[in-house]
Amino acid sequence: MLHGWKSLCSVGLPKRDMKVFWSPNGPQNDLIGCYAVNHWIKDLLSSISLLRDLSQNLSLDMFTWDIHKLVEVTVGLPDVRGREEIPKVHSNDKKLDKDVSLSVIAMRTPGFSCADLANLMNEAAILAGRIGKDKITSKEIDDSIDWKVAGMEGTNMTDGKSKIWVAYHEIRHVICATLTPGHGPVQNVTLIPCIRARGLTGFMPGEDPALVSKKQLFARIVGGLGGRAAKEIIFGETEITTGAAGDLQQITPIARQGLECLKIGPWVSTDPAVQSSDVVLRMLARNSMSEKLAEDIDTSVHTTIDSLYEIANPNRG
Repeated sequence: MLHGWKSLCSVGLPKRDMKVFWSPNGPQNDLIGCYAVNHWIKDLLSSISLLRDLSQNLSLDMFTWDIHKLVEVTVGLPDVRGREEIPKVHSNDKKLDKDVSLSVIAMRTPGFSCADLANLMNEAAILAGRIGKDKITSKEIDDSIDWKVAGMEGTNMTDGKSKIWVAYHEIRHVICATLTPGHGPVQNVTLIPCIRARGLTGFMPGEDPALVSKKQLFARIVGGLGGRAAKEIIFGETEITTGAAGDLQQITPIARQGLECLKIGPWVSTDPAVQSSDVVLRMLARNSMSEKLAEDIDTSVHTTIDSLYEIANPNRG
């Protein structure tokens, strides 16, 4: 099961003091059951990496793990430097065109895990191979990122009116984002449908996606409202479609984050759990609020979005 390791054996001890011993002499008394121990070790190794090579030049007769003293180690998502180094490792056996920048990939992939980045490079290689390219270009990288974010390509739109709606929708995203200070630059725009959207506008995140200012948060809201504003400006309020529902689902948490985490407003909760990355802690913090405070926050979220919609659609009213 564990390639490159010596054989494992187990020794029966009282349950509260049970330990797993490693011996260079191979299996000995199997009192607990090698299968159970191996299964436990497999689960352990999925969370903990052993940095010492136990197969060479051992100075001890055994290596001991105390089950009751083990602490689960959670590895977080890679930062921007890690997102640059990981694709570098997975591109060693692939040819990259000179226009491919690993630093740009790192900036475009906040929230990607190590496995996501490895799959990104593999998908890009497959795309390049399908069309007969001998190198991976920026086009394949962009397509792979879009597939991860928005899903695979869907069926092309045949209705001319739908194409016009989507085109105005995406272009207004670009205009609002470009003209609003604090928003990231536009990376790409496409009208090719995907699983999660009829069109897609991609933006380059800021220098440090982990640190977001109030101006940046509100700029994202204005950019997100641009699609809905376009349909109201061009076609009228009665022609607003459900195509902007996804945008509203994205900007509502952004507005709430600005109000809660940045403490915009004198009444906002100062409970640090509100800003926690733990979903359970955030829910508990939310449940600990009074009904009046929760109602005030919801009201302010809607008020904030409405006021920023005036920027995305200055002709409103």
